[in-house]
Amino acid sequence: MKTQTGRNTPLKTAYDAVAPDTTKWTKFLEQMFVFVAKPFNLGDSNIAKIAAPVLIIAGDNDGLDKIELMKTYQLLGGGVAGDLQPMPKSQLAIVPAQSHVTLMMQTATILNYLENFLK
Repeated sequence: MKTQTGRNTPLKTAYDAVAPDTTKWTKFLEQMFVFVAKPFNLGDSNIAKIAAPVLIIAGDNDGLDKIELMKTYQLLGGGVAGDLQPMPKSQLAIVPAQSHVTLMMQTATILNYLENFLK
């Protein structure tokens, strides 16, 4: 998506709903592209050290690499054969038919996952 595009997207709709000044859409996109272009790596060893249970929620079409997401989940103790050993404390939810932005708007779905996770 170039800064001249993205005008008829869920992201633009979400931006318009909360932005104090909707005329800054192009500047917002430019800043977002600079941010996502910078590599971010928390490090596998650091992820594996997280002792608290973690809930990962992603949309199936949110742009995240699902292989990397699964690797992260495995580092948190997930991805086991749950019928043969205890279930992990961490959880991974892939919500169907959701992009990054549309998933954020699925409040009931997210709350359902959160309520079950926090039990």
